Parts: sequence; structure tokens; C-alpha cells
Amino acid sequence: MASAAKVSKRYWVGATNMFLFIRDMVLYLELRAAIKGGDIGRIEEVLYSITIMFQANGRKNYGNELLKLAYGIRCLWSPELKKAIMRSWLINTSGRDDGWVPADMFQEHSNLLIKSVHAAKGSNMSWEYLAHSISRNIHLFSKVDSKIDSEFNLSFNSQADFEVSKEGDIQTVISELQHLAFLNMNRLMV
Repeated sequence: MASAAKVSKRYWVGATNMFLFIRDMVLYLELRAAIKGGDIGRIEEVLYSITIMFQANGRKNYGNELLKLAYGIRCLWSPELKKAIMRSWLINTSGRDDGWVPADMFQEHSNLLIKSVHAAKGSNMSWEYLAHSISRNIHLFSKVDSKIDSEFNLSFNSQADFEVSKEGDIQTVISELQHLAFLNMNRLMV
């Protein structure tokens, strides 16, 4: 009898962890979808839950920054300032409904492109030339580079257009949980 109780307790801990993982992933999937769709209201709603999650799991730096952000949104900022700040979070350079990206990620990608052009041109390029000529056109240069690669069937190691299927990931998790018998609710009653 004691052995069955241990198995049941271990199973319950595993099932609890599974449910917590699924809950957390739903929040992250919602955040990702809200970002891609450019829906600031949905992002704001998810941020409150994620703030608590970061505080609870010991990620204090992220948690504290999100706490400051939540305080600013809810209490500190005027409606005009809140609107201005939240509208600066995302950028859509593609014009597609699902083409939104975080502004900081866009900036990091731009910096990487600029560095790669600078490295290819060499250190003889002045920062003034880089700032005034290259930086303004870096995304155009990137598109031209991709077009040349595709037109001439040149191989490159880009994953830029590779989209991971969340449905496939969910099915993999469900299959693994079924294999481990975590989805057998009768075992919870032991």
C-alpha cells in the first residue's frame, strides 16, 4: 500500500509540473501571437502574468524591470505617455498583419547587419560613412543580398523564413505525456 501511495504522489507531482508547464507555455504563445499581430492590449495583459512568473521563479532582474513597467502603465504615466511608450514597442516593416517584431529585436538585427557590412568592407570605412550611407540603407542591402542569393541559387545558412510549428510541438508534448501516462486521469485517483 505504501508503494502505491509513493507512485501516486510522484505521479501527482509530475502531473502538477506538466499542468504548470502548459499554463506557462500558453502565456508565452499568447505573448508571441500578440507581438506578431501587433496587439499592444494583449501584450499588456500577458505582461502582468509574466511579471509574477519572473518574480516567483527567481528571475529578479526581469521581474523588477517588468514590475517597474507595470507600475508605469497602471499608475505613473499619463494616458498620453502610456500610449506613446506602448506604441514604440513594436515595428512592422513588412506591412503584413502578422509582421510585427519588438523594436529592440529589430534594432539588434539592424546592428548585426551593419556590423557584417562593416566587416566585409574593412576597417578603412569611416564611422561617418557607415552612419550616413550604410545604416540608412542596410535593410535594402539585405533584401538585395537575399534576392541575389535566390536568383543564382547560392547556398546560405539563413533560417529567417523558417517558421516552427507550435502545433507540431504541442503534439510532441501530448504524445510524450501520453507515453508517460500523465494524461491518464484515472492514475490521479490512486
